[in-house]
Formats: sequence, structure tokens, C-alpha cells
Amino acid sequence: SPSSFKSTIMNNRLKFRIWAYNKMQTPSKDWDGDVWIRLNGKPYLCLDVVESSEIHPFRDESVIMQWTGLLDKNGQEIYEGDIIENHPGVYWEVSWSEKKAQWRAEGGSSFGLNSMNQGSKVIGNIYEHPHLLSDV
Repeated sequence: SPSSFKSTIMNNRLKFRIWAYNKMQTPSKDWDGDVWIRLNGKPYLCLDVVESSEIHPFRDESVIMQWTGLLDKNGQEIYEGDIIENHPGVYWEVSWSEKKAQWRAEGGSSFGLNSMNQGSKVIGNIYEHPHLLSDV
């Protein structure tokens, strides 16, 4: 396969993480609950509580990021907003392209995420490591 990433479909499940309160957070890892996304696009935290659920809105500056369905060479999930490296010191930002309707690796140029070469790995994200993209 020409793809350098392992592609997986895990029960057709959409997965998300959220940048909120100056921290990257993932449901079931960082809290006992889930993120609900209302039709208006606003994220809410739903905490599982015995016999009821508590729903709390995230702050307006919170950002939702979707899993691409791809894994890097180390088996780590690749999310929107991740920074990947395919050669030492060569960094790319993962984003969704409305125009091309696909996940892209954006840097000095732009490539479909599936077409990146075999050495790619997630090294951070645009919120915790923006300095990595300063020269891009």
C-alpha cells in the first residue's frame, strides 16, 4: 500500500478530543463522561452520574478536534490540529480541507494525509507546540 499510515475504522465511530482550559482533553481518558456537540456546534461535557447526567458547557474558546481515522507509524491516533514529522525537523499541520474533502498535511506545501511517506509520526499539536510551525 502506498499509504504510510495505518488506516483503521473502529466500528465506524467518530472520535473527538477538545482543547479546553489550556489543556488537551480526551473523553474517557480525562473524565468519566463524554463530549456532546450540539447542533449549534458548541461542545458540552456530559458527566456520567448515577441515575442522571450532568451537562456542562465548555468555554467559548474551546476547540473540538476530530480523529482522522489514521494512525502514525507508532500506532498513535492522528487528530485534526496535530503536528506530524516525516523527516527530522520537517513538520506538518493536520487539517481538514473542505475544497478537497480530505485530511491534509499542511506545511510549505499541502499533501493528502494518506500520501505522506513512511516515517511520519505525531510529535505534538498546534496548541501545545505552536513554535514547531513557526518556520512553515
